[in-house]
Amino acid sequence: MLAWKQDYSFWCNLLMQWQEQDALPLPANAQHIQLSIFCAESLKDDADPKQWYAQLCLFKSEEKTWQSLHAGPDFDVSVVDKAPDIRWTIRRLTLLEVSQDATLTNHLKQRLQHIADYTYEDLPTNTEWYWYQEGGNLINLAWVDGCYLPPQPSNAIAARDLPFRFHSFALVYNAQGLAGIMSESGCVLPCQYTYLRAESYGRKQFIAEASTQELTDIGYFRVCNLLDQDGWQVNPPELQVLCLSGSYVNGIYVVQIQGAGSQDLYGYLRKDGSLLGDIAWKAVRKFRRHYGRVQCPNSEYWGYLDENGQLAIQPQFTHVGDFNDGKAFARDVNGLAGIINRQGQYVIAPQWHDIDPFEDRFWLVENQQGEIGVLDESAQVVVEFRPKVTQLQPGHQFWLSCRIDENQLAALKAAISNTLTAQWDLLLQGQTQLGIMQGKLQNGEGAKALARAGLWGQTVRLLADIPKRGLSKGATGRIGWDYPNTAANYDLSVECPVRDLVADRQYDVGIAWKYLELLVPLK
Repeated sequence: MLAWKQDYSFWCNLLMQWQEQDALPLPANAQHIQLSIFCAESLKDDADPKQWYAQLCLFKSEEKTWQSLHAGPDFDVSVVDKAPDIRWTIRRLTLLEVSQDATLTNHLKQRLQHIADYTYEDLPTNTEWYWYQEGGNLINLAWVDGCYLPPQPSNAIAARDLPFRFHSFALVYNAQGLAGIMSESGCVLPCQYTYLRAESYGRKQFIAEASTQELTDIGYFRVCNLLDQDGWQVNPPELQVLCLSGSYVNGIYVVQIQGAGSQDLYGYLRKDGSLLGDIAWKAVRKFRRHYGRVQCPNSEYWGYLDENGQLAIQPQFTHVGDFNDGKAFARDVNGLAGIINRQGQYVIAPQWHDIDPFEDRFWLVENQQGEIGVLDESAQVVVEFRPKVTQLQPGHQFWLSCRIDENQLAALKAAISNTLTAQWDLLLQGQTQLGIMQGKLQNGEGAKALARAGLWGQTVRLLADIPKRGLSKGATGRIGWDYPNTAANYDLSVECPVRDLVADRQYDVGIAWKYLELLVPLK
């Protein structure tokens, strides 16, 4: 009998004994059997310091799989789907020790019941076993003679429940804990990788970071290769890819020369294997929102590279942030913080000790005297400066808003809310023509901005025919949107989302502000 079948038989027999009597007798030769127990520990200072057990591994293959999922070094945290404030460790206790703890005994009973639902004994010897993660649990999946055999009988998995049913592929592990990618036709990438992280970017297409070797540190990062859905290596042999450095949105990854050390230069690689610009930078950051942050090796100043590999903004800052709504954080050569636009020009002058984006289009700033206040888009003070009340939260030293006492932060937000309410009251009071809203909101703002203006849910009437939309003058609807639409579907600077314009269809459309009027003026 195969070793895994022997293990399986032992545990099933033990479960039957436990089900037949309340006591938990153990065979004399089984008291010292070692179980692997994965333990989750909260890293939050204000959380319950006690630990709880996440999973009992009865087979060596399960331990290896859970090790690859949960017990990696700290910089692997984002590779798996788990809370970043949890640290996973592995412990080994004997079966006797587990049976003497009521909580662990219950976990073990559940685990034994789980494996008892699988008819291992009935499967042929050429069965390939895989595991995938679902809701924090490992689910077994058998692949026999070109088809899937889900667990039987009570935990049966229908085809619709397979992990790749909606996403075309799934990350799976074999009995040795090596990772691969499986689709409806079987393993697309064989289970031979110690590290594997895939992102979908098209219909049944993906690109994966992969390594068959144990990953080692290269300076601050670890390196791997890029594979496409056919298993072909995307990066040229002379280049190595930095783990977790890519963006599936634009398919651009950080690379350096194969075998290079921590002092060597970096660059960017597209998902088609072509270079984006040159490998010429002392440091780079993940490519986001059409720009990559790059550091000049000579001056050590930071600038921005565009999607054509050209310098969009020359290196001239000691630190820069990602662009959001066309604006980014930047520190000048004197270490003072400001906000720049996509041309590299300051829209808020660098005269601040620190600066954060705040509510809507406002900025939370700290002056050089340690006082905090709030600026609007034109750098005008809208909340007067006051001494900062510090409450440093562990792990959040970077953001100014996370270094302020929560009560003081709430007071600042309330002051902003009052300011906005006063502004909208002045603009909209007694008005019915919504053309005045043109340009008053920004692309990317959402339901919160409409609600603050008092517009969300208000009834409006169409002032003109819109033949392309099949809409007639006089049609009425309500401002807002319904699922699955979101703020991303609309540019509120030029249009207003309106639902119920067509009585027999449940969808909302964007209508130019100038074509709408309120049926009831705002008070």
